[in-house]
Amino acid sequence: MTYYCAIGWNRGYMGYQVNGPHERRIIFSVWDASNEKMDKNAVAQKDRAEWIAHGPGVVTDRFGGEGTGGHSHLVYRWKENARYRFLVTSQPDGPDHIIYAGYFYFPEKRAWGLIGKIRTPTKTPGNSAAEAPLTGLYSFDEDFSGAAGD
Repeated sequence: MTYYCAIGWNRGYMGYQVNGPHERRIIFSVWDASNEKMDKNAVAQKDRAEWIAHGPGVVTDRFGGEGTGGHSHLVYRWKENARYRFLVTSQPDGPDHIIYAGYFYFPEKRAWGLIGKIRTPTKTPGNSAAEAPLTGLYSFDEDFSGAAGD
């Protein structure tokens, strides 16, 4: 199985994933404002990424194990060798929170669709100042099954 991170930043990531021979997904996730690495339930409520909205058919949940936060995915049969577009926005929500939103462009509809919108604190442990939104941009590919990307 393979994950292709199209947009990663200091507080989250968005991309698409192969989950097996017949399932593919669009992913949008935002980390909590916590140093907790494994147990999503150990994060204080005030430090959690919280859902504001998500698009039709999108599954939302909390995650743990590689940090903690809010996760969303849409089962979508994207095609190999096709070009896809992803968009992440950030908007301040008062002095202490940011709302991140992830959008995917559906070529068959010729329209952008919301995958998820998540509100999270702007300060993380060890950082006394509010974080600038969408810093530390990156992308990567990850073969997490060891089967050469299926």
